Parts: sequence; C-alpha cells; structure tokens
Amino acid sequence: MGLGTPRREIGLGLLLERNEKERGITVIKEVVSGLGASVTRQIFTEDILVEIDGQAVAYLDLATAKGLCRGQKGSVARLVIDRAGRRHNVEVPRILPSS
Repeated sequence: MGLGTPRREIGLGLLLERNEKERGITVIKEVVSGLGASVTRQIFTEDILVEIDGQAVAYLDLATAKGLCRGQKGSVARLVIDRAGRRHNVEVPRILPSS
C-alpha cells in the first residue's frame, strides 16, 4: 500500500439484531460463511454478543456495535459471547473469504 491509500476495514461476518423482548441484548442472527466468525467455528446463531474488544455491547445502538466489529484486515477482535448462560471468549480474525 502506498502512502495516502485508504485502508479497507473488514467486518467479522456477523449479522446482529437487537432482542426486542430483552432490551439491551444484541443477538447474533447469522454467521456469514467464509468470514472470520465462521472460520473460528465458535460462534453460532442466537448467541448473545456481550463484549467486543473489552467494550460492553449492552445498550449500544446496533450501528455502534456493528462499527466495533469492523477493523483493519488481519486484525483480531476479542469477543465475549453468552450461550445458554455461559460466557465464552473468542478471538475472531478480520479476513476476507478465500477466492
């Protein structure tokens, strides 16, 4: 990359949704095939997203939570996921699908 070339931000491959029944809860509705979250094989639909890189997600608007998921290609996001009342720490690389 040359100087002045903008860096491309990459997401984690998560489709997020706010749980309307429980205010403040962000639920993973889909894990996109080929992106970081699917490659880890540790994140599943209906998991609750608790933290992204140490930032609590509860009560953040969806746009802000999605923004926290984005970062430089090759960087790693550290997530805390709640599944059935148990918390899991997951490291997710920001990668593009293989061609």
